[in-house]
Amino acid sequence: MTLPYMFTFYGTWIATSVARPVLALTAVALLSKPQAAIRKFELFYTTVQYLLLCKDKKFKAPPKDPASYFEEGTDNKIERKTIIFVRHGESTWNDTFNKGDRKTLAFIQGFIPGVVKAVCMEWYFWVAGQETESWFYDAPLSKKGLTQAESIHDYLSKAKIEFMPPKEKQIMKYLLGQQPAAGTTDGLTVDNNVTQQQAYVAPDSQLVSSNLRRAVATMAVGFQSRLDQTREAGKIEQDQIMILPELQEISFNPDALCITPAHKPPVTAFSDPKSIAKIYEQQINTKLHTGNKKLSENGLHRLQAFCKLVFDEKIIPSSKSAVIAAGHSLWFRSFFRTYLPYSVEHISKQKKLQNGGIVAFTLQRTKGEGGDYHYLIEPKSIVVMHRGF
Repeated sequence: MTLPYMFTFYGTWIATSVARPVLALTAVALLSKPQAAIRKFELFYTTVQYLLLCKDKKFKAPPKDPASYFEEGTDNKIERKTIIFVRHGESTWNDTFNKGDRKTLAFIQGFIPGVVKAVCMEWYFWVAGQETESWFYDAPLSKKGLTQAESIHDYLSKAKIEFMPPKEKQIMKYLLGQQPAAGTTDGLTVDNNVTQQQAYVAPDSQLVSSNLRRAVATMAVGFQSRLDQTREAGKIEQDQIMILPELQEISFNPDALCITPAHKPPVTAFSDPKSIAKIYEQQINTKLHTGNKKLSENGLHRLQAFCKLVFDEKIIPSSKSAVIAAGHSLWFRSFFRTYLPYSVEHISKQKKLQNGGIVAFTLQRTKGEGGDYHYLIEPKSIVVMHRGF
């Protein structure tokens, strides 16, 4: 018997031997938890739908330059809001299918084993009845992604704010949620007679996140110290992560589809640290979470909706001078391409913000003659705080 025939014979024999118990185990598991099995089939059906019919990336920036609405000499009132983008850590989908910073040969050698591992994990979630888990659908943080999210926490906790230039210092205060403490003379030293609850002052920045799990987890891990401090002061309603479907990634891939049902709180994924469990239980606001993006919409709709939302004082109070948004690379790049002046060349239009990266800028709003609002990013206001593009 020649070598190719031997491989074929033994390969077929092993496959058929393994297939029977695997199929039997799968059948028993699915019958024991039919609701979870049905949910998985629904996710698969949604995946196929979006792969075939989604128009999320089929849009162009408006033909008129946004800068034209803000030219000197116009009498229109201009409003401003500080926006800080935080990109999520790498996801399990990225780990499986994207080369990233790996060498080409290492990626090629590890690709097939990586796909096999991912499929096995997906099968396990399926037969175990874990309907909120998936390796592919709404992909959570990978091990590397968790490290990148933790780098945000390290960056914020080790920041030497007193040595920063004025602009960076103010942005860092927004990130840290720093406000002068009540019951103090210098804003820092709390009198011994003042309790933690009395000394606590709500941050003047609002935390918001995409409805995708990796973005929520990155926000929870990166800003854990700030959120823990709020919870320990008994003021959880004053500093929460607001889930916004407007920030959902611009893509038709299954990793960009939301697994969390509308108005339901997200649950920690298998790759998330246990230390953020209380944040998920108590400090996630899902009032505006309407579920997965619609099949009929495109990314531009969500960009425009986000701009409208951050200036809506019914949603983001005027006391919140900045909005800190955890989101995704294609969404962020599309935002810069749409709202930076078309004549301005900037790296944000060409390259993705790195995983765990933080960039801040000022977003302007003015009302046009027809009553519609227009938005513009001030090019000189862009500040890269962490990692960059």
